[in-house]
Formats: sequence, structure tokens, C-alpha cells
Amino acid sequence: MHISSISRVFVASFIAAVSLFIGQANAQNTKGQIESDKFWDDFSKGFEWLPTSKTVTAAPVASQLEIADDSLSSSMTTLIDGAFDPDVHRIVIVAHNRKILHRKYNERRVDEKSRPSSASMAKSLTALTVGKAICSGAIKNLDDEAGAYSARLKGTSWGNAKIRHILAMASGSNNPIYTPTGSPTPEVNAETLAKSYSGTMTHEFVSLMKKADQKYSQSGQQGLYNNLDTIALALLVEDATGEKFLNFFQREIWHASGAAQLGTWAHNSHGQVAGFSGYTA
Repeated sequence: MHISSISRVFVASFIAAVSLFIGQANAQNTKGQIESDKFWDDFSKGFEWLPTSKTVTAAPVASQLEIADDSLSSSMTTLIDGAFDPDVHRIVIVAHNRKILHRKYNERRVDEKSRPSSASMAKSLTALTVGKAICSGAIKNLDDEAGAYSARLKGTSWGNAKIRHILAMASGSNNPIYTPTGSPTPEVNAETLAKSYSGTMTHEFVSLMKKADQKYSQSGQQGLYNNLDTIALALLVEDATGEKFLNFFQREIWHASGAAQLGTWAHNSHGQVAGFSGYTA
């Protein structure tokens, strides 16, 4: 079957991200992780039940990935079993040229029908959506300032930043001090990440961004793992395309990839998508 380039990119990115997600070391255990095991167990179950989660429907026509024969899969079993840690790993998927070579699930937490939460894998999905806004012509050039497309971002660090720099998390908005949560200030953390998985985000994102904006430097000078940069990208997509982010994502990314199942994406009470996290699929 014919697979579009965006589908190939999406599948490759999603598989890589799933493998990355299950290797993250951020739970409170012998691995020195900072969140509890229950926190990651909840992530494994997903957050479709959140009242602020909005549904992304499955693709009208599902794309099929070929499954490698057992002989090829079993050749990797010893290697993957040796690296697989049941405390921190959930899923390993090894794929090449649209063929799944090997799969392994942590049976204590997930199986092939599980729908885990994305955590920060959502950032890659948001970035892919920006890519489709460029392909559609809604965004003309990565070197344009985001404020040329988004009135909501004008006058902020994000509005003054080149789109390519926001994609690289180099908006220049905040002092580049490493934060594992991606929240540049305690208030941002409290009003977004801390509330996104309980369905209680009530703060309007643009006003929160303006309060947190330190206008630290010109864009492109240094990178900072910053959830606000990803929120800015979601706002940019909406303002450039004239569509709600979720509608554009559903059509141009989720359906175009041939996703066989639905997904859900957490929003705040103002209907703004938590583009930095909170996708369940």
C-alpha cells in the first residue's frame, strides 16, 4: 500500500518515542527516579477518563504494519530481555521499513491493547502538526516569527521568535536552567503539569505564558526544555490554520498515519490543548 511521507515520519517517530518513554528514569525507586511507581503505573493506563480529555477518532482506513516472522523476532529475545527492566520499562518495539521485528510488553503493567499516556511524547506530535501546517501552506517559512501568524503571541518572546527556534525549544523566553518537568517557573508547573493529569487545569495559557515570560534572550541563542514553547506551537497552529488544534491534528496527522484506534488529548478548562503532554493512545 502507498504510505505518505508524513505517515512514515509519524510511525517512525511514534515507535521511537514509545521505546524512549518506557526507558525514562523518573520514579521513586532504586533507579533514583523522582516520581512514585504509582505515578508511572497511572501513565501506563492512560488518562482518557479526564473530563477535559477530547477524543481524536481512529482513521477511516487503518494502516497495517507487517509483523516479522517468529524466527527473526526470537533472535532478539535474549538481547532485549537482558536490557529490559520491569521497574521502569513498559514497552519495547523494534521496527524497520514498516515491519515490526520484535515486541516486548511489561505484563505487570501493559499489553498490546493498553492505551498509555504519552507524557512528553506529545511534544513530538505537536511538532509534527506544525510540519503539516507548513505543508498545507498555512505557515510559509520556518524563519518567520510566530507573531506573524498568531496575534495571541505578539509581544511575547514566542511571538518574536523564529518558528524554527521555538521548535528547537530555543525561544529565549526564560533563563536556561535545566528543569526535568519542562516548567520554567514554579507557577507554570503548578498550573499546567501538576493539574493536567487530574483534569483541573483552569489557567488560561496565554496569560500564564505572559506572566512567566522573562524575555531572557533573542531566540536561537540557547535551548531550554520548556513546555511553554510547545504550548506556543499549538497556539501557532490554531492561529495559522484557523482551525482548532485537535481538528487539524486529527485529520493531518492521526488519520493520515492510518491510526487504527482513537486517542484523547487533555485540555484546560478554556479548551486549549496541553500540547506538551497528556495524549493517550
